Amino acid sequence: MKRICKVAILILLCTSHAQAGNRYLWVEPDSKQVQGAIYDKPWSYDKDDKKTTPRVVQQETVHIKSFTNSIGMKLVWVAPGSFIMGSSNREKGRWVDEGPAHERIVSQGFWMGAHEVTQDEYLSVMGENPSAFKGLKRPVERLTWLDALTFCHKLTVMERMRGNLSKEQYYTLPKEEQWEFACRAGSQKAFNTGDTITTAEANFNGEHPYGNAPYGRFLRETVPVGTYACNSLGLYDMHGNVDEYCLDTWSEKKRVSHTSPEVKWVAVRGGSCMSLAAHCRSARRDRYGPNTRCCDRGFRVVVANGK
Repeated sequence: MKRICKVAILILLCTSHAQAGNRYLWVEPDSKQVQGAIYDKPWSYDKDDKKTTPRVVQQETVHIKSFTNSIGMKLVWVAPGSFIMGSSNREKGRWVDEGPAHERIVSQGFWMGAHEVTQDEYLSVMGENPSAFKGLKRPVERLTWLDALTFCHKLTVMERMRGNLSKEQYYTLPKEEQWEFACRAGSQKAFNTGDTITTAEANFNGEHPYGNAPYGRFLRETVPVGTYACNSLGLYDMHGNVDEYCLDTWSEKKRVSHTSPEVKWVAVRGGSCMSLAAHCRSARRDRYGPNTRCCDRGFRVVVANGK
């Protein structure tokens, strides 16, 4: 009985915000966050990106499609390209901040974690495991956006010391456009699986299916990464399991640098084991405070190049 009650409380805490319906996510004041974010300045490597996006995709030659770093984390290559970011007015479950749908150019390829960061990977770098749903191969969760950035910084230092990164390269969180581009993997449907998704393809609340999908399981907990099939780029759990932090940040009505003390909201993508199917769509966006924790929120990494 205690277990059931605890799960019910977690579900309420983790999903009530996501079920609020259509709204402008980045501008609505939140009574729980009225005092704003108070935190130490996260690691930035002084790489503020102020360049405009070029209209021509740069050609890059990459001879390997994946590699495994020194802590056993697999990363896959995401080649540059273009895609339509956001959702159309016709997409069921669409939130207003997902549009208008528009073309985006991803001008540089990047390495992205094939899986969400696991508890054993986080433990090997940070020396702790804050997760509610324990399991070394499950995604790490119950950590803040700042914890995720700190992990990226420490992993960068480790890999540079071991000669696995150049001085220009560093681990960080994906930008929203990188995340959605990688999630879609060439698909412009609601999911990278097509017009709908089932609980045989991802970990979400199958009691609330999308479109013509059948009802499915509701596990109410995370599962080990890689349990479900990957998308065509070799990326796992882009839909469901845990919501994933992105690098993008906001303060009330304006976008701000992720190193700014004005940060009030941080972007989250992908949906989780607690999410309705509609909240796992490729275009779906959400936001949380940088210091908040939840049992279904984690992250994956990308390798950025400071050149």
